[in-house]
Amino acid sequence: MKKKPGTKFLLLSMSLLIAASLSACGNTEPSDSGAGSSTSVEASSAEEYQTNGDMKQSSKESSAGESTAMKTAETAATDSTAAENNASKSAEAADVAATDNTGSETAAADRTETAATPSAISEEPLSAGLISIDGDIICLGTRYSEIHGGNWSLRTEDYEKYQSYSLNPRTTSGSAMGLYSDKYGYEYENFHIMVSVMNASEDPIPYLDGTIDYLSIPSITRLEVLPEITLPGGLTLNSTEDDFRAVYGEPSSEYNDESTEFRSLTFKDGDVDLKISWYKGRINEITLTI
Repeated sequence: MKKKPGTKFLLLSMSLLIAASLSACGNTEPSDSGAGSSTSVEASSAEEYQTNGDMKQSSKESSAGESTAMKTAETAATDSTAAENNASKSAEAADVAATDNTGSETAAADRTETAATPSAISEEPLSAGLISIDGDIICLGTRYSEIHGGNWSLRTEDYEKYQSYSLNPRTTSGSAMGLYSDKYGYEYENFHIMVSVMNASEDPIPYLDGTIDYLSIPSITRLEVLPEITLPGGLTLNSTEDDFRAVYGEPSSEYNDESTEFRSLTFKDGDVDLKISWYKGRINEITLTI
């Protein structure tokens, strides 16, 4: 006849299984559930055996104790396995989320890298809606809030004013905001950029969360210090009318006033329109719209 495991052995095994289950769930103390109550009963029995010095039990008591211990151990093992499975699933879900997030960040980085320098813009078509101003890339379709705080921003008083505005669904602001930089100063007569924003969504949004649908650089000829400007195709302020035609093709429209020596050409590529105005043979204004 095989000797049955002693009560101390069973208690030790059961305690280890319960500890493993609690550890997997992130707990350090047993709950008031059946597992905790059973552990308390077994601990009390062990103490009674130590006090009386009697390590023998009747067959009925031993069987009942062993049965209870085995059930408790099985329950603890099941709970531990379930906890491990849940932990594994959580880890897998975290891995998937991390992968998705990495994919989004990579896509955003790719878009930024595409137009990271004026030389990169030179390789882009007009339909990209990009312009480089002193090395800063601005793209039509970008939210104003994403560029605020960079080298080109609203003046403080204008920013505070527009913060209180909102844009209705499917509308454009219809008015332009002036963006200034530390390099040129914050007075209106200094070199600056004019932009307007639109809301293409079905819900109202904060005004400054609108996307840029219009960008204009006005009155360039009056500037003493000219900015470095690069357009898609590598065109600059030194490019001639023939250069623009060679890169963008024939204009969709043109205007010429010989009396004022004012001339303009508009080129279209996809959703983007580019209007170049000359005054006395020099580029005076550049306007991009979508």
